[in-house]
Amino acid sequence: MIAGFLISAIVGVTLNPYGLRTEDDVDQAFHEGYAQGYAEVADQAFAEGVPVGYARRLLLHLVMTADAAVESEYAVAFREGWTQGWNGAILAMRDSATEVGLEATAVEFTVLGEMKSR
Repeated sequence: MIAGFLISAIVGVTLNPYGLRTEDDVDQAFHEGYAQGYAEVADQAFAEGVPVGYARRLLLHLVMTADAAVESEYAVAFREGWTQGWNGAILAMRDSATEVGLEATAVEFTVLGEMKSR
């Protein structure tokens, strides 16, 4: 048994005298660290992300879709309100830029010009 240990130690020191990690060791450590880190935060991330993702999908569906399946009164009112709010925001930003005395060549007016009314 002692001879086996000594042989293992001698072979280990001979093949890797300084205890250097190989590329495979580094790759393995990365994967293990990633898996451990993922396991620690996955439940919390999903708990926080699912409602946000659902809200975003619902918003896109209601705003961007003209599907008969979402033509409820709520969906129609939502899209109309979204459109009015968007257009109102563009007008309010343009009015604010004018009130503070920005010149017509100001970058703010260029950006506002690129924002399309709905």
